[in-house]
Amino acid sequence: MFALLLRLILSPLSFHSDLNNNAIWGIYAREFGLRGFYDWLNFGNYARPDYPPLAMILFSAVRWVWELLFSIFWKINITIGLFPSKFIPWLETSGYLLLLKLPGIFADIGIGYLIYVFIKEKHGQIKAKIASSLFLFNIPVIYLSASWGQLDSVVTFFGLMAAIALLNKKYFSGLTNFFVSLMIKVTMAAATPILVIQSIKNKISVKKIFILSVIFVTYLFVIGQLYIDKEPIVWTVVTYWKKFVPGAVTLPYINLNAFNFWGLIFGLERLGDTTIYWRIPLSMWAWFITTPFFVIIFYKFWKGRGIFFSLLMTYFAAFMFLPRVHERYLYPIFVFFPLILIKFPRLIKIFIILSVIFFINLYHWWWMPRIEFLAILFDFEIVERGLCFMNLAIFGYLFNIYLRKT
Repeated sequence: MFALLLRLILSPLSFHSDLNNNAIWGIYAREFGLRGFYDWLNFGNYARPDYPPLAMILFSAVRWVWELLFSIFWKINITIGLFPSKFIPWLETSGYLLLLKLPGIFADIGIGYLIYVFIKEKHGQIKAKIASSLFLFNIPVIYLSASWGQLDSVVTFFGLMAAIALLNKKYFSGLTNFFVSLMIKVTMAAATPILVIQSIKNKISVKKIFILSVIFVTYLFVIGQLYIDKEPIVWTVVTYWKKFVPGAVTLPYINLNAFNFWGLIFGLERLGDTTIYWRIPLSMWAWFITTPFFVIIFYKFWKGRGIFFSLLMTYFAAFMFLPRVHERYLYPIFVFFPLILIKFPRLIKIFIILSVIFFINLYHWWWMPRIEFLAILFDFEIVERGLCFMNLAIFGYLFNIYLRKT
């Protein structure tokens, strides 16, 4: 409750510009409906939607809640003379943006609860409270949901639900939660091999695989039916692959303000991922570097490494080496980290250092709240590259531990 209250207190104090896109998409979804939303709806000067279908339904639902609240307060405003009328303009603008933050805030609390329940069953209540608190009161986690208002926590909440469900051999729950996560944002797609391997390790039957495949296709059909009037399954798959997986078409850069390998090599200035080096585009170089890490992680997981450590390393490798990575994409490791600290308590120092760097990365170029000397300090190229190097060194350290210890 304190973690929730803290976020609710901080949420009205700042609004990232990314929220404006979510707001417009919610308005358009309510006013024009979902049919043709991605295909022929004209967004004028606003950014075209690049989040999957369930995200748009979520934004539409938030807009519906806002409309309901606005109608109530408008009636109160015109009925009661003493009602503060300045509240209405606030509700029209900042109030709507504030509502858009609530899914991420509540998902934060949900993740904290999942960590608590999972650890409590295996290690007792005290360790469960500590692990949950390490997540709930982690400053960059709070900053991302309460200040930025991003959906990373919503996406990861369902991804964590899927992983826990598979550990308990609850395949329907695992598939459903994973599908919901993927249809809000692509982030959890990197976890697919880990979840598939876990299912194989569980010795899932051919019959269950068939049933789950039918359910998955049904989900694709239902989602497609909401947005298109013909070939809904094909539309869902093709649209997902062409529009959501590549990310925003307006941001085709090797690095998007992430303190990672590419930030260390080239700095944080925008450099196209199609830039040619030794006759190969940078995006291809990125995949050449990242793929061996993925293969090793998946192999080690198959041989007995823990699922949460494997997920942590998968997302850390993706953040460090893949192209078009935003600073926010490091978020999932802070969900999985408290779950491995039970077994590797000495890594708490690494967790704290990573949290500080992640917070600086989120603060970098947004500068909210603006503290002039920090903005100047963190904008020095030597500081940016130094923080990139620290992340790379920590990745190497954790990867070495992951390879050596079960």
